[in-house]
Amino acid sequence: MAKAKRKAENTAALFRRTESQWERILGHDRGAAFFAALPTAGIGALIERGEATPAEIAMIHAVAEGRAEHEQLTAERAVRILADMPAD
Repeated sequence: MAKAKRKAENTAALFRRTESQWERILGHDRGAAFFAALPTAGIGALIERGEATPAEIAMIHAVAEGRAEHEQLTAERAVRILADMPAD
């Protein structure tokens, strides 16, 4: 039970950044509070700036493929994010 709770907490922490982290990522404070309050709104910015972690990228793929769920990321949104993601 504790392992499942820990996994859920780790999954929920994906895409979250503090306001000061967003200020550093964006290079200014405009929008930092918004992205800190609504983490999935900033996924595109994280990807564009190379700030998304491997775990976050893996979660986007898993949600898009129906292998996982994330409390704030729908499968449709994950598919759109992947479509907009630059090819490696």
